[in-house]
This record gives sequence, structure tokens and C-alpha cells, in this order.
Amino acid sequence: MFGSGILDTIIGLIFVFLLVSMLVTISNELIAGALHSRAKWLRLGIERLLGSKWAQDLYAHPLIGSTAQSPAADVARSAGPSYIASRPFASVLMALLHDSAASVREVRRTLQDLVTTAGDGGTSVEALRLQLAESLPRLRALITAHSHAELADAISRDLMALGERLKAPYTVADAQADIQHLVDSMQSRYVRQMIEGLHDERMRMVLLALFDDAQNDVEKFKENIEIWFNNSMDRISGWYKRRAQWMVAALAVTAAVSMNVDAVLIVKHLQTYPGARESLVAQAKAFAERTPATNAASGAGMHRVTSGDDYKGVLTFDVPAASTGTVELTSDTAGVMLRPATMLVKRGDRQVEFNVATVFSDTTATATINAAGAAEGSVQLDVRQGLPAQFSAVQDKLADLGLPIGWVWDATPTQVKNGQAIPRNVADGVDRVLQHFLGWFITALAATLGAPFWFDMLNRVISIRSTGRAPEEKPKAPKEVSTPVEPGQTPREADRLAAAQRE
Repeated sequence: MFGSGILDTIIGLIFVFLLVSMLVTISNELIAGALHSRAKWLRLGIERLLGSKWAQDLYAHPLIGSTAQSPAADVARSAGPSYIASRPFASVLMALLHDSAASVREVRRTLQDLVTTAGDGGTSVEALRLQLAESLPRLRALITAHSHAELADAISRDLMALGERLKAPYTVADAQADIQHLVDSMQSRYVRQMIEGLHDERMRMVLLALFDDAQNDVEKFKENIEIWFNNSMDRISGWYKRRAQWMVAALAVTAAVSMNVDAVLIVKHLQTYPGARESLVAQAKAFAERTPATNAASGAGMHRVTSGDDYKGVLTFDVPAASTGTVELTSDTAGVMLRPATMLVKRGDRQVEFNVATVFSDTTATATINAAGAAEGSVQLDVRQGLPAQFSAVQDKLADLGLPIGWVWDATPTQVKNGQAIPRNVADGVDRVLQHFLGWFITALAATLGAPFWFDMLNRVISIRSTGRAPEEKPKAPKEVSTPVEPGQTPREADRLAAAQRE
């Protein structure tokens, strides 16, 4: 069983590791934000997923480009958004697939003009049929020139069938509804033919596999695209995390050396000075007690986001969406901007993903994100102070612990003994490295484990300390030994005779 002094030393050391880990984490986030690392890795992953041409068209689409940190999406500067939801990705990919078929676009435009003409009034069904008949030669030429055989045949059959239906005793309203139905259904009617007409063989094979798996169901096809995208994003996240580990390791070493956080020296100091140990334990307990309260508040419908950073979250509707459509997202805080502000939802959807950007601030605030339109709901954000302010606060906290941490130019004899004096020459530098190497290494290694690990460890050890030692057990009476039994006696007779002799 650990003594209280050893346990308090462990708590103090864990608290130091937690603060250093927080500095490393904040530094990593600042660097990633400045270099737009997440956006660049996301773009790299999407280029591997779709190919450079399709990826370029995807990022150029307003539904994706509007989520970038800068609306202009200056690729040299930011590489686009740092997060793309699966629903907009599938919708944009379907739009790009439709745009790849020039003949479908032109036929839709021509038919939409007919619908507009019918809606303006002053026309007849016969006039609509004649306009369609006059357009057919031009459309057939376009279809033949820009479509492969299967798509050209499918469009031609539908146009001929439409012309025949217009010969029936239609009213203008019926004709308008019939043409509009064909216009609205064209994007899903020719999906297989449009896929088979793609010049990009890789995309053609992928999309055909997803469409076949959906058994020609367009909605299921969109869901398959979302699943394919999400699985790919999981792999991209793995690439980014593995790459980030090297940055975290470099930052951990830098933090340990630049701030002279020697784990071995800290342990010796805490073992030598009980007052410093008790003070550090009190600060650690106060930190651990304060932080869970914030987390508990964030868990009750409150999402935490750091000001100056992007945040992706999920908004749950009050009731499921009654119909397919869009929801408009608004924020009641000027420092919280939504990208995009319009989200697509399907009938029965209970949630929608949202992405926000915040401006840097040294203060905390709250923001409410409201959804209205096809579905309604709201979610609250706990906007914490910006990363630079957090870095400064943690650094000050570490410096105020009263431990032999940091470098000093005019060092006292004690600080010289602790190796805190700034080296004046190469020989002094070598001495400092030899003196602190093991402690620096332990600190850097601990910092790479991350702040969540050490925060959880701090709570566990403090919990062990708070339980204290188990109460001492009451002494038990010695076990009574039965009287030896003589030959022919029972145990009861032997005990009775022994009792009589004692009397």
C-alpha cells in the first residue's frame, strides 16, 4: 500500500504531465489551423477517392465551396473546407453525374421551357405538341452526338412517348403536369445510363458497383454513396492521426526542453518538500473538481467548441422531418458562422449534421443553433476561449506551481543545483542535457499520451486518495480447540469431563 507522501507525489507528477500534455495539444491545434492541415488532408483523401478532375468539380460546387473557411476557397491558402458531411457529398456527386450528360441537361432545359410556356397561359396542348415536335430533330442530334447508345435510346423513347401522350385529350394543365413530371424524374430516370457513359473508367466501375448493390433504387444508391464516403473518411482520419503523432512527439520534446520540465527532478523536489507537495495536490484536486462540472454541463445538450476553430456537430430535431426538403440554420451569436446555412434532409430524418466556424476570442460565450424549415430543433454551443488564450493560461499555471521548472538567467545556488541556470557555453549546455536527459525523456513520453489520458488518470488517483485506508479490523478471539477424545469417549463426554475438572 502506498504511503500518503508517495501517493501525493504521484498526483503532483500526473498533474504536471496533464498541463504539459495540454500545452502540446493546444500547440498542435494552432499549427494545424495555421497550416490548414485538416483541409489539405481531406482534399488529398477526396482526390484519391474520386480522382483530381471529379474532386476539383466537387470543391467548385457551391454546396461544398460555401463550407470553406474563406468563401473564395483559395486553394493555395486553405485547400477548401476541413469537413464535408456525407449528405452534401452524395447530393453533389449526383449533380456532377447529371452534369456529365450534356444531352440530359439540354433536354431538361427544353422541356422546362415548354412547362414555362404552358404556365404563362395563352397556349394550347396542340401548340405544346408542335413545339416539342419542332425541337425533336435538334434534340436527337444532340443526344446522338453527346450520349452513348443506351442513354440516347432511353431519352428518345421517353420523348416520343411524351409526344404521343400529348395527342390525347389533355388539358393544358394535364400536359404541363406530364412534362414537369418527366423533367423532375430525368435525374433519377437515367442514372445507370449516365454512369455507363462516364469516360472515367475508375468512377464508372465504382458507381456501377454501388448502383447495382442498390438494385437500381436511386435513394438507396445515394445512401450507398454516403456509406462509401464515410468509410473512406475513416481511413483519411487514420492517416491524419498517424501523421499528427509525429508532430505531437516533436512538440512534446520541444515543450519538455524549452520549459525544462524534468520529471525526475520534480519527483525529488516533491519528496523533499512536503509543503510543495501538499500545495500541488490541492491545486490538482481543484482542477479536477472544476473541469468535470464543465463537462457535465456540456453533456446536457451543450456542445463545447473552441473560439477560432471549426466545429462539426449533430442537431436533433424536435420531431422527425415530415417531408424531404431543406432546413435553415441560424445562430444567435455573431461570432458563430454556419457553413453552409442550408442543409438537406429527407423525410423521417431525425438529425442533421452542421458545421460552424468561430472567430477568435479571449472570453467564453454560449450560442444557440436553430433549425427551421422541413424540420425544427435547436442545439447549444459552449464557445470556450481561443487557443492562444488557453495556451497562455496553461503556461502561466505551469509556471505558478512552485516547482523547479523553467530556465533562469540569474540563478540562485539552489536553481544552479537543480540545473535551471541557462547554459552560458557549449560545455554548460552538454552538462544540462546530461543532467536532465532522463527527466526530459519521461516528460516528453508522457505528453505524447495526451491530455485526456492524464486527466482520467488524475481523477482515478485522486479518487483512490480520497477513499483513505480501510478501517482496522477488530481483533478476533483465538479459535477454541476441542478437548482430546480418549478411546471410547464421544467429543461431548470429553468436553463435559474437562469442564468438571476446571471447576
